[in-house]
Amino acid sequence: MTSVAEACGTNSAAVTLVDGGQNQLAIAVSDERSRAAQELEFVLGDGPTRDAASARRPLHASGRAMEAHWPGYGAGLASLGIASVAALPLPSQNSCMGVLTVFDPQPVPATLADLTEVAAALSPIVLLGPDADASLYGEIDIRPTVLQATGVLSEQLGRPVPDALALIKARAFAEGISIETIARQIVHGDLNLS
Repeated sequence: MTSVAEACGTNSAAVTLVDGGQNQLAIAVSDERSRAAQELEFVLGDGPTRDAASARRPLHASGRAMEAHWPGYGAGLASLGIASVAALPLPSQNSCMGVLTVFDPQPVPATLADLTEVAAALSPIVLLGPDADASLYGEIDIRPTVLQATGVLSEQLGRPVPDALALIKARAFAEGISIETIARQIVHGDLNLS
């Protein structure tokens, strides 16, 4: 992912795999800033990855436009020192399998043409092709602890899995800590949300 970020002209990039409902399934990031930005979008359920996957078209926002487009998420990006974000869908057959999201600390104008080339190369060569780079898969985080905690909480509460995940996300957001931390506490029995 560091190479992907460099090809995009930044230090911070993420590839997020999504399902048909634009829910984040797994992420690969180049640095902690992009991890924090993707974590924030996962918790809030709003942001450029979700929008680019849903619309199946690239998008770019910079400066105040980020906060206008995604009020909570945009403010969160600003607090992470991110002033510009671009998101490009990674197409597959008749759907969107993921999104390349690029973060920059400078309010740069959209250079979607260059980024489109990188995104286009990621789908068939890196993710789907016979010469797929297996090292990328080693960098993908499928959030196993979050998935396990969601199942535990779903069982404890007798509620559907999406409700349990929403509760975990809300708790992480309210406490200002990572969703992984909340998930570990649930899995280890240190936190009971029932």
